[in-house]
Amino acid sequence: METSGPTNVLPLESHSLPCEISAMLNSVQKDISKFLELGAHAEVLGLAERAFFPSGKLMRPRVILLMAALCNKMREETTPNVVSKKQYKIAMVSEMIHVASLIHDDIIDEATTRRGAATFNESDGCSTAVFLGDFILAQATLLLTSIGSADVIRILAQVIEDLVRGELMQADQVASEENSFADYVLKSYKKTGSLFSHSLKAVMLTVAVLGCCSNYVVDMAFNFGRNFGIMFQLVDDLLDFTSTDGELGKPTGADLRAGVITGPVLFACRQYPEVADIIRRQFAEPGDFDRCMSLVGRSDGILRTKQLAEQFRIEASRCLHGFPDCEYRRCLDSICKQRISQIN
Repeated sequence: METSGPTNVLPLESHSLPCEISAMLNSVQKDISKFLELGAHAEVLGLAERAFFPSGKLMRPRVILLMAALCNKMREETTPNVVSKKQYKIAMVSEMIHVASLIHDDIIDEATTRRGAATFNESDGCSTAVFLGDFILAQATLLLTSIGSADVIRILAQVIEDLVRGELMQADQVASEENSFADYVLKSYKKTGSLFSHSLKAVMLTVAVLGCCSNYVVDMAFNFGRNFGIMFQLVDDLLDFTSTDGELGKPTGADLRAGVITGPVLFACRQYPEVADIIRRQFAEPGDFDRCMSLVGRSDGILRTKQLAEQFRIEASRCLHGFPDCEYRRCLDSICKQRISQIN
């Protein structure tokens, strides 16, 4: 489960971005708040503002704005803006979908903290949290329709379907040494990678319709998002075992305690079948959780998941080779390396 917390492990700061991208990134949440004000009643608006402030890393808008700028740089004519209004709206929509999904995830996981603060289901109750997530998702859909592109709407609607399918895959998983790594990667894609890949494809299509972008480049942007998103989730799964509570903004091992089967656990199950037994009995016996954490730590699960994450990082960087060498491309590559460095 992605933490999206305040993790202070090598934070990805806005000052490392080109100034024009940094300025837009700093405006994303303010503009989301302004948009929400149009459709919210005061009580709901107060809750929504809490959902977006204080912010996480804004990783989705960050990557989308950089890819949009990189995409626009490939156009032959001079463009008045580094990022178009439509592309900027896609960045806003992506963050709104992401935040709504986190609120719903916390309900499913019965999580009590996120970003170092109480979750909405903990502080305001599950019903309020459900309504809040639904409201933000509905507003994201309204903003999406204002882009005026049926293709973009269809592409980002796929993200919402993938989020649901990924959550269902996770709910259906049973701890076993026979668990499929292909299923784990697919679940990671649907829960995290899909939002990156489809948002980047949508950004590219805003200029592809003008004949300024080939299908090959659109595919490269999509594949970058896919590989980056899977790598991003794998790193998050690792941090659940390698970081402190303060760095995560939630208890270490929270995913394991909730029975979420991640890469380190999958590898550990194959080395130590006892791990699967403990998870299946839902840590019912005294010392089960500590024993399970110890076995995962003793296994090669953390190392092998790191290696798997690095493979996806390499593939993501390779996808950038189809774009011109410029500061936007270098920033995207740097973000890949910074993310993977959080587990090294």
